[in-house]
This record gives sequence, C-alpha cells and structure tokens, in this order.
Amino acid sequence: MSHLSDGAFVVQMKRITANLFASKHSAGMFRISRNRLAIAVLVAVVISVSLVGMRQMGVWSAPTVSDVLYSARTPLSEIVIVAIDDRSLQSIGRWPWDRAVFAELIDGPLSSAKVIGVDVSFFEPSASDDALEQAISGKPVVLASEYSEFKIVGGEAQGSVLLKPVVASEYGHVNLFIDSDGVARSLPPRINGYGVPSTEAFAMKIADEYLGSNVAVPDSGRMLINFFGRPLTFERISLVDARNAIPLMFRDKIVLIGATSADLHDEQLTPISKDRMPGVEIQANTIQTLVTGRFLSYLDPLWLACIVLLFSFVTSLALYRFRLWLGTAIAVALFIAYLAVSVELFERGIIADLLYPFLAIILTYIATTAIFYTTESAQRRRVSVLFGRYVSPDVADEILKQTDARGLIKSSKRTISVLFADIRGFTSMSEKLKPQQVVDMLNAYLGSMSEIVFEYKGTVDKYIGDCIMAIWNAPLDQADHAVLAVRAALAMQQAAEAVGKKLGAKLAYGIGINSGEAVVGNIGGARRLDYTVIGDTVNLASRLCGAAEGGKVLIGPNTHELIKDKVNVRKLAKMKFKGKRSAVQVYEALP
Repeated sequence: MSHLSDGAFVVQMKRITANLFASKHSAGMFRISRNRLAIAVLVAVVISVSLVGMRQMGVWSAPTVSDVLYSARTPLSEIVIVAIDDRSLQSIGRWPWDRAVFAELIDGPLSSAKVIGVDVSFFEPSASDDALEQAISGKPVVLASEYSEFKIVGGEAQGSVLLKPVVASEYGHVNLFIDSDGVARSLPPRINGYGVPSTEAFAMKIADEYLGSNVAVPDSGRMLINFFGRPLTFERISLVDARNAIPLMFRDKIVLIGATSADLHDEQLTPISKDRMPGVEIQANTIQTLVTGRFLSYLDPLWLACIVLLFSFVTSLALYRFRLWLGTAIAVALFIAYLAVSVELFERGIIADLLYPFLAIILTYIATTAIFYTTESAQRRRVSVLFGRYVSPDVADEILKQTDARGLIKSSKRTISVLFADIRGFTSMSEKLKPQQVVDMLNAYLGSMSEIVFEYKGTVDKYIGDCIMAIWNAPLDQADHAVLAVRAALAMQQAAEAVGKKLGAKLAYGIGINSGEAVVGNIGGARRLDYTVIGDTVNLASRLCGAAEGGKVLIGPNTHELIKDKVNVRKLAKMKFKGKRSAVQVYEALP
C-alpha cells in the first residue's frame, strides 16, 4: 500500500477511533481494552482468594510483620525485678548459689512485699531447703515450676512431665510458646497435667495473689503477652544491692527474682525488640497484662478475609478507573490507612494481621498494572502497525500519545484553523443531472479537495453535502497552521477549473477560513463518535464560506494576523454575521 500524507492518515485514524467499537473487524484489537473491568475484577478475586487460602493453610503464618504494632508504654511502678546479674554473680560467687541467699532475702529486705515471685529452679534437693522453706512459710511467695513436655490438644495445653520445686510453696509454670520464627509471644495460662498436677502460669499465680482474686483470662489455651517495653523497661535492682536494702523499699510491691545475666541463658526473643529479653522480665510483662486486664487477641479470620478481599478490589478497581498516578495514590493511602487503623486496634487489644492485607494491596497492584501494561502495549503495537501503513512511525507515535485507554483522542481546547469550501450553484446544477452523475461529481470534487487538504497537511473533518470541512493544528501541532490552510484554499481554487473540465461542468468554490480557539475531541453518543471541533471559531469560518462568491477565499481577522506577512491579502469591507454583535473585518486571500 502506498503511503498517504499525514493528513490522510489523520482521516483514517479518526474513522478507526471514532467507530472502533461499532466495527466488528476492529473488535478483536480492542476486546481486552473493553474488558479492563473484567480483568480488574478477576485479578482481585484470584489474589484475594489465594491469599485467604494461604492464610488458612498457615503459609507465612508467623506474625512477624505485626510485631511493629508493639510499642513502649509506661510499666507498672508496683513491679520490681531483683536481678541476678553479673555484679551479683561476681559478688556472691559461682552459680547455683546456696538457697540460704534467697531465704535471707525473702525473710529480710523483701518481707514487706505484697507478693514475691522467684523465677529460679529449685527442682533438686539441697542442704538449705529447710531454711528456704522456713523463710517462705506464711509469706506470699510463688516459686517456678516447668513442664519439660507440653502440647496443645483440642485447644488445651497438656503436659506429662512436671518439674516442680522441692520446697513447699505455691508454684506456677514458666513455660512459654515459642513461635516458628523463634519469638516468644504467648504462654499457656494453664497446663493440664496427665499423670502430674495441673498448674496455672507463674504470672497468673502472682497476679491472683496481688489482686486478691482469680484473674479472668481469655478462654483459650494460649494467652498473648502484651509487652509494655523493651528489655530494661521495668524497675531493676541488682540482687547484691537488694540484700542491703530496707524493707520499706519493697512495701506493697510485686517483686520478681530472676536471672538477667546472659551467662545464665534465661533469655528469649520477643516481638517488641530485636534484643533478647530475660525470662523474668517476660514474666513482668505478663503480670502487667493480667493485672491491668489489657489482653490481646488476633483479628478474627473472617474479618481478615473480608479485608483482604476489599483491599484487592479497591486497589484493582482504582487502577482500572483512574490514571496510574491516582490509582497508585489510592493504593498507598489504603496502605497507610490500614496501618493507622491497626495501631488503634492494637490499643484496643486486637492485633491486626499486617502481612496479608499488605500483600493483597501489593500483589494486586503489581498484577493489575502488569496486565494492563502488557495488554495496552500489545494494543498500541497493533495500532502503531496499522497507522504505520499511512504515516511515519514518529507521526504514529505522536497520535498514540494523544489517545486514551479506549483508543480515542483526548479532548482539549486549542488554537486551530478551520476551512469550509463548497460548490456555488450545486443545487441547481444537480437538478439537471441523474442521481449517479451527482454522486460521481461529488466524489470527484470531494476527492480532489481532500487530496489538496492532505497535501497541505490538513485533516478532513467531515463532508456536508457538497461542502468539505478541514482543520489544521489538530490533532498534531502545526506552527504554521493558518498559512497551510490559506495555501490549501488557494490551491483548491486553482484546481477548480481542471476538476470542472474533468466533470464537464463549470465549478466555482466559495471558501471561508478562520483561526482561533476551539474545543477539539470526540463528540457524540455511546454508539457513534465523531472527532471534530466546535466553537465560535468554527461558526465564523462557516459564515465566511457562505459569504464567499465563487472563486473567492475569505479569511477572518485572526487568520489575517497569522498570515499577513506570508500570503497576499486584500482588505474588504466589514461584514455583519449572524451570532456576532458587531461587524467583522474580512479579508480576501489572493494567489
């Protein structure tokens, strides 16, 4: 196929874009574009259902991402940790110590405490057991026990091997749940013994003693610990210093005795810090959770599924409905909003899953944009190949830049030059001809005029009977659009005689040209669109055409200003036109 001029290409492009959806031959090219909504919905459904399924199967179930919700808060001043630290080990001697050390401490400086919890293993007999038992007798002291084996069965923690203190005293287990990522986030409030005693948690025993009643804990085999601070948050006194303290210092306090020295290896990772936390401080956080009643629970799985589904749909539909930058902004806003809501929910005791909702946003965004980009790139390549048959690749690329997702040229307000030309006396002439002769004459006339428009890089907007309408500077920019329009008109007048001879008739064209601002875009309804221009600039050009005698080219004042140094003109008398309050200065373009 021979290459047409840029103007001819624009005509072809207009026909394709304006009637694309009505053309069954073009339907395949833009089928995916018409189904962008279906693609968006499908992506949202696939990703959300996949994520919910993965969550139910326990894929990526470790709640590591939600650990960012934990933040430091004020610890209870009533909780004091007497630390078995490096200073104490250096002062008192090699571990384990004689139990008389603890007996003296409990019977002396700590005697005024409201409750004492000793997170130390007294599982084997020693010579000082009687002294320790005598010091504990009659005092609110809770010792540590531990199940060496326990598991969750039917929602309950069950243990079969219990290590308990050899000294007669209240005791509670210090077992923790260690999640798959090695972090301690929870504990069993009670472990039911099989062949051994059932035991409540060490922290629960202490909280019950402190409050004077049993603490009501969530009905579950797992209690989440609400961590109130990083290591060293609670008041801590070295045991070597506590030995010399006065009892008044610990009056009405919850005193916990436990190891903080790294050499004693009683530490765990916690969700609130990357630093390991001593076991005794984990117990302090658990006790504060129980005493204050600030329990934690995970967001209900059904709510999580709804959130994942919602986020996938909102993200995908935002990318479908809006431009990429706005769709991206909505996705980011959704991300930030959910994080803010999650922080608020945490304050209310609910741990929202951050991983899966964020994955819903991220994966949906990536999948939707990738599919849209791929389909639209393929679509543009096909259109570019089609347009490339008529114009150079550079011109085709420029046209594509001005089209929207539906393949339609974007509407805009811009300065243009408009030309109207029609045959003078065509009506009376056609009455003497047969219908086919009229059609042949029109085709020859309009074809000749169109070729001249194309030659001067114009765009044929439409044919109105025997009238042709052409525009310049739309959709492509043309700095000399007015000059091109006037020269095209003069060329039409020169060609009139040749066309008339060919048709065996005398033809005379009346032509009007005007320049100025107009609205350019696709005008029409859902079934049919027409790429055209509207506005007062167009109306005046039409009026000038109507006033032009055969063989004349009349131009408006705006066009004259743009061409006066480049084309010969003759100033005419002012003319009064319909729709204009005052007369308009008119000029005639000369060869």
